[in-house]
Amino acid sequence: MEMRSFSLGLAKKITTVLLAAAVSLATAPQPAAAAGSYSGITGTDNVLSAINFRDVSGHWAKESIYRVAAQGLMQGSQGYFKPNAAVTKEQAVTMLLSLKGLDAEAQQAAAQAAAAGTKWRDLSEYWGNGYIAVAVREGIIAPEEQQALEQARRSPATREEVAAWCGRCLDLDPAYGAQQARMQSMQDWRSIKPGYMGMVAAVINEGIMAGSTGGKFQPKKQVTRAEMAVIADKVSPRMAEVRNLQFKEGYVAKRDEVWAATNGGIVKEISYTVKYNSGELLVLIASEVPANSASPKKGFVVYKGNKLGLHDLLKSGDSVKLILTTDNKVLFVQVVGSTAGSLKGIFAGLGPDNRTINIRDSSGKNLVYPLKSAVSVSINNQAASVKDLIHGQEVSLTLAGGSVTGIRGSTTSSAIESYPMAYTQVLEGQVSDVGARKLTLSTNNGRVTLDIDQYTRITRSGSLIPASRVQVGDKVLAYIENGGISGSYVSRVEVAGANNAAGNVYKGYVQAVYPVDGRVVIRDAREYFFGGWYPYSNTLTLNISPGAPVYLDGEAVDLHWLAQAGLGLQLYTLVTDNGAGVRGLKLSAQSGPAEMYSSIVDEVDRAAGAIYLEDVSGTVGPGTIALHNGRSLDAGDIPEGVSVFMETNLREGKHYGTFIAWEDFVPGDNEIARGVLEEVDGRKFVLEDYSEFEGNSWEDEGSSEDLDLSPEAYIIDARDRNNPRVISPGDFRYSQYSGEYEDCSVIAVSRDGLVHAMIILEGDFEGDKTSVARIAAVNGGRISLDREMNWSEATGKWKQNSFPAVLDTRYALIFKDNERVGRGMLHAGDKVYIIHDGRGAYIIFIQ
Repeated sequence: MEMRSFSLGLAKKITTVLLAAAVSLATAPQPAAAAGSYSGITGTDNVLSAINFRDVSGHWAKESIYRVAAQGLMQGSQGYFKPNAAVTKEQAVTMLLSLKGLDAEAQQAAAQAAAAGTKWRDLSEYWGNGYIAVAVREGIIAPEEQQALEQARRSPATREEVAAWCGRCLDLDPAYGAQQARMQSMQDWRSIKPGYMGMVAAVINEGIMAGSTGGKFQPKKQVTRAEMAVIADKVSPRMAEVRNLQFKEGYVAKRDEVWAATNGGIVKEISYTVKYNSGELLVLIASEVPANSASPKKGFVVYKGNKLGLHDLLKSGDSVKLILTTDNKVLFVQVVGSTAGSLKGIFAGLGPDNRTINIRDSSGKNLVYPLKSAVSVSINNQAASVKDLIHGQEVSLTLAGGSVTGIRGSTTSSAIESYPMAYTQVLEGQVSDVGARKLTLSTNNGRVTLDIDQYTRITRSGSLIPASRVQVGDKVLAYIENGGISGSYVSRVEVAGANNAAGNVYKGYVQAVYPVDGRVVIRDAREYFFGGWYPYSNTLTLNISPGAPVYLDGEAVDLHWLAQAGLGLQLYTLVTDNGAGVRGLKLSAQSGPAEMYSSIVDEVDRAAGAIYLEDVSGTVGPGTIALHNGRSLDAGDIPEGVSVFMETNLREGKHYGTFIAWEDFVPGDNEIARGVLEEVDGRKFVLEDYSEFEGNSWEDEGSSEDLDLSPEAYIIDARDRNNPRVISPGDFRYSQYSGEYEDCSVIAVSRDGLVHAMIILEGDFEGDKTSVARIAAVNGGRISLDREMNWSEATGKWKQNSFPAVLDTRYALIFKDNERVGRGMLHAGDKVYIIHDGRGAYIIFIQ
């Protein structure tokens, strides 16, 4: 009784403390989850128990077994996986259809056939027939194989069968001729069934299956459950999207704990911030509860150091591979690589606040490791700091718990002397053009074009980014080094954080200037939006960034001069919002009347400082504000042929370009086409009355065109616009037999030569429009627009729509950051570029 009394009293005190902590933590900074939070699942203890098989801990395939079991692709029985047992033919087919996300269709096919009274006597006995039927429809099983497969369904599957079925499941092209070299290097390749050879060779080339240690493929050998797990593990990431999964890699940057009070009681929330090598973040969240709490416990399974456990195995610094769901759940975490020991590489820089180190290993791979706060550094056996490290020198790292505890470097070793990493020049400039292999900069000494390649290390704020993330207008430092193939090359590019990431442009009239305080008051302020000016504020007070350039009629002045000569003049202000409020980055005051033009750039004469549009020519210079995709750049870097909005200031009969803006509404690697479906032939289909979308309108390209369908294409059947449905690429391919979609209208979005999204519609295209607008409201499957501008094919100009549209989005293809997203990503206030017919949207690009 004394123990009970003591426990209750202590529990009361603990609850009081925890509630106080929860209140305190409610106002404390929480772990940053801007890049996405992923929650653990309930019942994790049961999941762990179900996949922690008793007979795989020492097996060579244990990692793959754990991963596929966590995804629900394979199960055990009574705690045993039986890795060396044979996989039956129907089990192999079932596995491949599960990887394609077709379980529900296969099970439905089995149930319907059994209910119809076919030869399938017992659904529980003949459950595999549903999978076999769908596999035939999907082209995984050839029709001539079906009868033999049904009769021998419980016989072991052979390696050649699984290879062929796997290749068809992935829609691989059979490998012939020289592409069979790897297969033909195996001693027994001639014993492979002739009809399977092409697919077996393709699967070997893809690294999904390999030969044995004896140099044989063993095509007739039965496939074990362990081997099937390894195959499924390699195929699964390729089929992630259809099963609503994501596969990610990174390292645990930090671990946080927060106590909170919920309706069910006290909960301890544990978050793990994971950082990709690209610098992007995500947060994994688990929760633990006292035994008497009604709140659910959530967690995830972790495999680390040959041990299978829960989230508490994770530590800061662990390098991890993640299996996540698209509805933000964590399925499985694997800690990979060494979390202790040493590593050699080439020093390639420090991350933000010197908290991470970037190195390039012997294979050329860029790696990022967190630094311990008390990291020990020595160079040539002399004590040093991380700031003394030189780019390109060889370093040896000491690791503990995935973090760097020690760094040893040398500046005199033969490796450094022979390594071509001594910088000869650091070039500062602004990006004028960027391609896969070229980077053009505007510098104080003119334009220069630099070569870059896949080994060029590009960072923004210390984080690695791909070259595709570098934008025109970015301010950069380019490190040019000796020793490249052509004598010099760019090994590193540092992109400035947000120095040129202007939010927008405002214009109004100068009411007051406070030079000492760095403030300007503007009356009748208007905000720029796609070729129009919209009321923003009757009076706007702007803080001006120190050193921001100020111009009056194109001449450089300062705020003192603007205060004396600029009152009452119209002022254009380039602004940014860095979270601390809107600030002015560049000011341009004008004394003459203004006029806005929408036109195509015919010519840019950089030497004369002039830009020629179809309707007007204007002088441009340092005082011209130029904006591309919301980012500032030099007016002389405007390319010819683009559609721009240009506002000029008329003085003494001459136009001066005050403000120029243009947008890349459609990401450059997307191609949009439309036509009438004439024929489907496997992954290929033919469109007649073929048109391509170019320059905001449709261009007739000819009578017909062949298109290739991606095996992961997203297809919307919108023949009934009130009830659109998503169909699989397999359903679309099957229509070659049914002719279901022939003579339907199609809009297709392609990338890298493959159609990755498309809409199927009934009837002809009528009243098609191209618009830029802002979403005023989202209501179910409809969006209301405002500030709408429509493209006029007749004039080649944008024209304001006085009666903005309300559009159905239920069958729209929606893209953001060049990725297809769902309708849930549409929000009021979004800037959008839309291809539509006035009733419904076909394609929406969120800007």
